[in-house]
Amino acid sequence: MTQGVPLFVSGMGPPSVPSTRPVGRHMQRPPSMIHVHAADVGIGVHEPLGPALARIAAGQFDRITAGLRMNPDRDAAVHDARKALKRLRALLRLVRGHLSEDVFREEDVVLRDLGRYLAEARDARTRIDTLAALAPDRCEVLQEHLIHDHRAVSALLLTDTDLMAQLLTTAKCARERWVTRLPGLVKDEFAAISPGLRRTYRRGRKRMGRALERPTDEAFHEWRKEVKHLRYQMESLRPIDPLAFGGVIAALTSLGEVLGTEHDHTVLGSVVIREGSCDGEAAHVLELLQARKEGLRISAVPLAKRVYSGNSGRFIRRIGERWEAAREGPAGVRGGRR
Repeated sequence: MTQGVPLFVSGMGPPSVPSTRPVGRHMQRPPSMIHVHAADVGIGVHEPLGPALARIAAGQFDRITAGLRMNPDRDAAVHDARKALKRLRALLRLVRGHLSEDVFREEDVVLRDLGRYLAEARDARTRIDTLAALAPDRCEVLQEHLIHDHRAVSALLLTDTDLMAQLLTTAKCARERWVTRLPGLVKDEFAAISPGLRRTYRRGRKRMGRALERPTDEAFHEWRKEVKHLRYQMESLRPIDPLAFGGVIAALTSLGEVLGTEHDHTVLGSVVIREGSCDGEAAHVLELLQARKEGLRISAVPLAKRVYSGNSGRFIRRIGERWEAAREGPAGVRGGRR
């Protein structure tokens, strides 16, 4: 991979790449119902690592249950809960080396299945927004079908009391396991999380290579997941050195948005093909979707170079250096969240 702009530069701002997500009422993400501060998802400079990860996990599980219960705005509730689940899956990968493979798989499946219950409602909303932004004055029959589908899925999810009780119980039990295990499981040193971070970076770089070499929908989808994992892991490290890590987090956020929008177009395309009718305009809509996807994939390349310009060893060394420098503070303040 050719060398990109260095990421670990103090004061580095977001990448100066034009936005690829249309701005306007059709493509705005649901507003978050619960504001999350960086400190809530970040490890404090002098905070013991195990308890810090337990605190972050507890907050995300609380966000899931709050999102499911606070459902006047169903789209925002689902969005909040799904984002918290993704952050937890990234956290799980950060501590993977401390878990048996069976335990890792079991916990990952719990989070994955919780996400799948919510994914259908979120995807239904996204299909409406994507079509409205892409072809606002076309395919009225398909638009009506998508709106009806979204209403039905959302109503089923958030009015099915038995299902909701099951989801809440599952989240509560998982929270108890994580909060109980993590404090004593993870040593208070960078070496405790560096293997997980290295694995995530390496997998993302590898999947980027596959996607750019053979740009299939599946390849880009798999790459997108690894980008999300790395972003959330780096956000957990942000308080260690906010200026130094700001560049990579900004690039990962932008790259995730580009790949997420690309995936939204793929999902809508599959619906157009499956329905087989779009007021006689299916072929035109599919052409628009494909052209948009190709543009998004091109936009992803400079962002990817900013993140994956070096090998995993160099990436981890730079983060480890920042970690050690930040944690060389007075022993008397160690143990707090400063």
